[in-house]
Amino acid sequence: MNPPPPANGLDRLLDFPAPTLAALADSLQHGPLRHGITEGLLRPLLGSAATELATSLRSLTDSGCTLSALALFCRTLHAARQQAATTESSVNLALSGPPVSGSPVIDTPTVVRSLFSEARSEVLVASYVFHSAANLLAPLAARHDSDPGFRVRIVVDLSHQRQHPAEPLPIIEHRFLRSFLKDHWRGIRPPEIWHDPRFASPQPDGPSGVMHAKLVVIDRAAALVTSANFTAAAQERNIEAGLLIRQPRQVQRLLDYFDGLTTTGVLKAIHS
Repeated sequence: MNPPPPANGLDRLLDFPAPTLAALADSLQHGPLRHGITEGLLRPLLGSAATELATSLRSLTDSGCTLSALALFCRTLHAARQQAATTESSVNLALSGPPVSGSPVIDTPTVVRSLFSEARSEVLVASYVFHSAANLLAPLAARHDSDPGFRVRIVVDLSHQRQHPAEPLPIIEHRFLRSFLKDHWRGIRPPEIWHDPRFASPQPDGPSGVMHAKLVVIDRAAALVTSANFTAAAQERNIEAGLLIRQPRQVQRLLDYFDGLTTTGVLKAIHS
């Protein structure tokens, strides 16, 4: 294995925030550094790193690199740093469980309620199990009643609802729907409810899969992907972990997947 190439000192620029990189680019292109790179001119921008970087930057200009090219390089680093900061701020943890000193978290129920409050046009909720979920879903049910254009889709699993192996699927669907609207949904207008019926039609080569996803998606703009079901235990007592994502392209991919499951018939609607 060949040894790594020796560092040229420019990697120190990765230690600086985006505004510093932008200021360095401006100085190289339009400011004092356009007349020549010196430690004294770099120090107000780069502090203690000025000595090392002055040597590194001058070695580039001595080998033919122009100041304009160095400015472009710094602007490229600036753009990359800004994009990284934006990406980091668009993904946050949502944790449920006992508190840990020094690790601040936003618990799952708080994130869910915040998303429900933020939603303006549509909400998708998926959970393998629903239990004692009325309080958590109450704001969503109220919004659904007050706004006829507001869409709510609930995606559930019914495989664990079957009371005996030969029980027909329509009976399971009807019993779940009645129970969900009575115990979990405090609204007049029922939401769309979808489920994965594959468990009722076993495959020749083995058991079928189930709908095991747990997530909340709002307005094609934000998604909570979590281990927590919509149960009191998961939301309040269990140790659960999730990610709140505010990256529209990734959220759209998630919704496209579930839209595809409904349009291709993998998910089936439960009608009242």
